[in-house]
Amino acid sequence: KKFCEIAALKSCNSVQGHKLKMLNLSSNSIRHHGIMYLAKLLNCVSSRALDELTALNLSKNKIGNIGCSYIASALKYNTQLQLLDVSNQENTFQSKQGVNEISLEGIIALSSSLKVNKSLKYLDLSCNRIQLEGCEWLCKSLCSNSALKTLKMFYCHCSLDGVAQFVSVLRENNSLEYIDLRGNGVSKRDELFSE
Repeated sequence: KKFCEIAALKSCNSVQGHKLKMLNLSSNSIRHHGIMYLAKLLNCVSSRALDELTALNLSKNKIGNIGCSYIASALKYNTQLQLLDVSNQENTFQSKQGVNEISLEGIIALSSSLKVNKSLKYLDLSCNRIQLEGCEWLCKSLCSNSALKTLKMFYCHCSLDGVAQFVSVLRENNSLEYIDLRGNGVSKRDELFSE
């Protein structure tokens, strides 16, 4: 929380019009309380402090579903952010230290934002517990999203059925260029892999 308040203060007092473009807050244990303050700054309607921020790394911060919901709400109004990383990559997948723990509730909020957001091009959700139902929500929103180009969702407990949901996305969404679904139960022996 304190870190986000200091970042907000520094952003507001930018020197000679230079504003923050990239912010890496990975592995800071910010949790959802700190994310609430950051989301207020990302919401360009109520704040101009981070209105030029294009890349935000919140990986390994224990933000949970509540924190993900705050970010999702900001994404409905933010028109600049192009890269968002809320993954749990590297050594945190096996341990609970630093894990974002985003699951269905957070994915539902994020999915509703992706339906209206026109700026986000890169989204990394890897190593969160998205599962089959989360995949269904994401795929529905991605069918109407025309901005996202890269989606990383490796090791998200999606199963073969969850991965199969992305077939409809690939048929309807012409903007997605790269989807990473490794470690979700699809092997080269599966029919889906060849499709």
